[in-house]
Amino acid sequence: MYLGIDTSAPISFVAVGDLAESFQATRLNDGSPESRGSESIHLLAREVLKTSNKTWRDIQGIYIGEGPGSFTGLRIGFGFAQGVALALKIPCQQISSFKAWSKEFWGQGKCSVVIADAQRGEYFCQIFSPVGDTLSEVRIVPGAELVSYAQGVGGENLHWIGFCD
Repeated sequence: MYLGIDTSAPISFVAVGDLAESFQATRLNDGSPESRGSESIHLLAREVLKTSNKTWRDIQGIYIGEGPGSFTGLRIGFGFAQGVALALKIPCQQISSFKAWSKEFWGQGKCSVVIADAQRGEYFCQIFSPVGDTLSEVRIVPGAELVSYAQGVGGENLHWIGFCD
C-alpha cells in the first residue's frame, strides 16, 4: 500500500492505494483558514490509515504532489512525507499535482485545464489530453488570457479544474 499526499493547494489531500493510479483521495479540509490546511496533514494521515484498517508499517512508499502551489503548503507536505519515509525506510517520490488532479476526467472525451492561483491576477495552468497526456507544461497565464490560452491548446470543449483562493 502507498500513501499519497498533496498540500500544494488550499484544499490538501491524503490518500491510500495500491499504486499511484488507484489512490482513493480523502479531502483534508474545505480550504478555509479555520481548517488549518496542510498543518493538519499528520492528523488526516492517521485517520486515513485507521479507516483503511492499515498501520504505518503497511506503507511501502509515499507519493508527494510537487505543485506548483503554496510554498508553505508544499514545504509542510514535503517535510512530512520525507520524515515518514525516512522513519519507515521507504521510498518517497514526487508526482505532478496537476496531472493527479486531472486524472478524474480522463476518458471523458475532453481536454482538462488545471489552474491554481499564482497571485496578482495570474494563474498556474497546465492542459492534459482526454487520456492524460501532457499538452502543455505548467505556465503562468494572466487571468484575462486564461480562456483563450486554454482553448488555443486544448480546443473549445474543456474540463476546468481549479484550485484557487
